[in-house]
Amino acid sequence: MSESLAPVDAPQIFEKAKQGDKLAQNCINDMVHWLSLEVYNLITSFNPDRLLIGGGISIRDDFLEMIRNRVGTLLKQKGATVTTDIDRCRFCNASNLIGAVAQFLSEYPTLLAIK
Repeated sequence: MSESLAPVDAPQIFEKAKQGDKLAQNCINDMVHWLSLEVYNLITSFNPDRLLIGGGISIRDDFLEMIRNRVGTLLKQKGATVTTDIDRCRFCNASNLIGAVAQFLSEYPTLLAIK
């Protein structure tokens, strides 16, 4: 009989990693690795002045610092000379909802018309 697994969220994973749980540490490392590669690709492709990260995880200072450090290492390894400020969105976890509403309203502006 298989064991039932309970869902976990990011704060729980970070707490487990802090307590030394190797699986949680690997999960965080993998997430930081892949996100850092994406950020690196965006920075080297578009050379923006600033790149903002949203979502609930963006509120964590330690997470942002991991991303900044890993991206900095990638840029240095590849000899890239671009400099981009990596920071969190102003609205953090609500950023995706605000973006979705903005997109919807741009596609259906007549819905805003008052009759």
